[in-house]
Amino acid sequence: MTPETEITQLEKLAKNPQPYELGDVFEPVRSLIENNQIENHKFLVSRKVYEQVRNAKLLGTSLSCVTANHPWAFFAVAGTEWGAPRWVYLDYLEAEEAITDMERISEKLRENLLAPVKDIPIKDATQLLEGFVATLKLNEKRLLPNKKQRALEEMEKVLQEYHYIATQEGEEAVVREINVLTDWMKTVDLSKLAEWWLDLIRPHWYERLKQPRRLTPLRLQDIRQDLIDERISMEQLREAFKIQKIKPLDERIVAAIIGVYQIDMI
Repeated sequence: MTPETEITQLEKLAKNPQPYELGDVFEPVRSLIENNQIENHKFLVSRKVYEQVRNAKLLGTSLSCVTANHPWAFFAVAGTEWGAPRWVYLDYLEAEEAITDMERISEKLRENLLAPVKDIPIKDATQLLEGFVATLKLNEKRLLPNKKQRALEEMEKVLQEYHYIATQEGEEAVVREINVLTDWMKTVDLSKLAEWWLDLIRPHWYERLKQPRRLTPLRLQDIRQDLIDERISMEQLREAFKIQKIKPLDERIVAAIIGVYQIDMI
């Protein structure tokens, strides 16, 4: 599959019939397609290829490997809360931070694919693909909205403190339960997990809001100590076991383009 076909398929996956009052969030996707009405338009997908592919039935995972002057990766990952797959771009194999903004990703794809590239057999990029998928897993939380990312970060810190306190006080049963709980949380839908945590701590949040006027907005980290001082009961924490499990991230990749560094390109 060529990169042009790959991106055309992604445009189809990103289509959403719902109107957006604050602008069309998928405009960066459509900007990759040939548009004769835009002068000097730098597109990646010709109108002809787009028309051929847009009505095609998509099955499984689409993967392309192309030559590049440095290793990079693009992924479209299916989620539970989005009508379309979430875009993720990794610039270099050990990227500390994934790019998830669609406009920035569109720019990166142009940078890497507007210049002539060659297809590479997938078998020649297996190790690189595995490395990028491993990096993607480390960045899985970044697929969530910022508020949910912060909620999960705070949840982890609070549970770590509960574990430490229970260990110090010799509460072995509590320690075991927290260990089982945190292992379970690694297998569930992170979006639903964040929602569960936000609902769980809502009473503490409201209590803080009732306090005298604050000079700064209330943040999740501001109630962390409250949650530590007034530990949430294990009975309440066990409710997390009701959260739906989800397929591992690597099984939710619907499309990928891998840039493979080759010495003869420089």
